[in-house]
Amino acid sequence: AVFDNKLNILTLSRDMFGEKPLYYFVSDENFYFASEIKALESIAAKKFKFNYDKIKEFLILGYKFMFKNPEEFFLGVKRVSNGSLLRINEKLEINSKKFFNVEKHNNPDKFHDSKLKVRDLITQSLDLRMRSDVPIAFCLSGGIDSNTLVSTAKKILGKDITTFTIVSKDKRYDEEEYVNNVSKDLGIKNIKIGMQNENFLHRYRNIVKKHKHFLPTLSYFMHSELQKSLSENGFKVSLSGTGADEIFSGYHDHYPFYLADIKGSSVFDVERNNWDKHLKSKIRNPLISNLDLFLDGKNREHIILHHDKFKNFLNEDYEYKFYEKEFPNESFLSSRMLNEMFYEIVPPILHADDLNAMRFSVENRSPFLDMNLFKYVRSLPQSFLLKNGFTKYLLRESMRGIVPDYILDNRRKIGFNLNINELLPSKRSELIDLFDHDNELYEIMNKSKVIEFVTNDDFRQNSSSKFLFNLISMLFLMES
Repeated sequence: AVFDNKLNILTLSRDMFGEKPLYYFVSDENFYFASEIKALESIAAKKFKFNYDKIKEFLILGYKFMFKNPEEFFLGVKRVSNGSLLRINEKLEINSKKFFNVEKHNNPDKFHDSKLKVRDLITQSLDLRMRSDVPIAFCLSGGIDSNTLVSTAKKILGKDITTFTIVSKDKRYDEEEYVNNVSKDLGIKNIKIGMQNENFLHRYRNIVKKHKHFLPTLSYFMHSELQKSLSENGFKVSLSGTGADEIFSGYHDHYPFYLADIKGSSVFDVERNNWDKHLKSKIRNPLISNLDLFLDGKNREHIILHHDKFKNFLNEDYEYKFYEKEFPNESFLSSRMLNEMFYEIVPPILHADDLNAMRFSVENRSPFLDMNLFKYVRSLPQSFLLKNGFTKYLLRESMRGIVPDYILDNRRKIGFNLNINELLPSKRSELIDLFDHDNELYEIMNKSKVIEFVTNDDFRQNSSSKFLFNLISMLFLMES
């Protein structure tokens, strides 16, 4: 924020990827801005009213719709979009200008040259983001993204590093074996944090109350615990792998979109066989594993699995219509990745990264979110990204010899995840009591159906676990 006291013009700007949040509110003859809703509400001396339409959308469709459109969860509150400048004059007239775009330029580099260039760009970005006069730590999982950063820091930059890892009791999400092997092979210190269900509801309520905002998924409650441990161990900067999936094509549904793009080409049959052989069996979402749904390039419903079930919890009918940002002249895969980067996945992740880290006076940094790296990978053929049944093929090969092969050759994608049963109180009655009180949530949701759900569901299904977390989030937000 820069104020020109000669021209009486305030300029607000937000970074290219939206790593730091920035909200504003206009009331009467005043313009307020802050990086958190809680602060904005405080300086405006006003209790914001909830935006029921936005809350309904989040409850039914999930976290990918948190920042998918300009609407906020509070009426009258707006945010500066990433890569934008806002100029506000003394009449409170607002002029907005985008300074960062996603234009694509085709690069003639061969694959061999590209993987070397990617390694250099990652190293440069990481070196820049490790500049600090306070201790730095890394978030480490068993995946390629965090291991790329950790291995580069250790092997190429020669840094002595410490890593932090969340461990899960659920075998579907457990990556402890990979983390142990990497820590031993690289000779780095690793601190593990186990999830305890003691006081989960109380701890999460405090997070929502402090920020006047909720976390997008249960994974980011885990992330909050990780940042707390990181701070307690004396670290002030945290580095994470946010953005790698959206730059290098790391999600399971990316392969079907790629197949839709190359349908009719000479390599289609080979890559379809690779999909059938290596990836299809690893996918739990039936709308992703059904390749035929993608081959016309129009399938998007897989990102809102079971929304029809949850909309029945609302007091009023909810008409859902899928929407996304259109990117003219982009392929099906590229358009999907840009939506994930700027509208669906990265924005809520970055928002949670910032809230969780700053709560403990830790600065979160994301080395993959580097303009030079993003633009370079965007300029390369999609065939560099997905190949032989591997997602993130270019990233894997660029790190060959740096990251251990048992990480690079592992097709299993776990993600930073766990099931909510690991954190819920041992007595179901405590969860029921949480919802069996008056709350503004029931202006939107049918209380009897919510109580029935929290009483009888086992929450083992991924969508049920996420829906329960969404309900808890809104319950706490609407009492804050």
